[in-house]
Amino acid sequence: GEFFPIKDEANDSEDTIRWITRQPWCDGKVGCYGISYMGLTALASLSSVGKLPSLKAVLPAFAASELYPLIFCNGVLSLDL
Repeated sequence: GEFFPIKDEANDSEDTIRWITRQPWCDGKVGCYGISYMGLTALASLSSVGKLPSLKAVLPAFAASELYPLIFCNGVLSLDL
């Protein structure tokens, strides 16, 4: 597929957690960790908490929790993404 920042992380993280859970080396417990942008993807995995009982921990590091100022500078879409 095509990469588009921030748009698909929740669905992608859910698919990834389901894939990991099906692997023979997985004990059924999954945690997500990330720094900076990968921290945002870890935060996005929180939308799967009720759907995926295997998601046991999420640890975002140095991740912005308020995305509006990053994407919109003074109300205008930033083209730097």
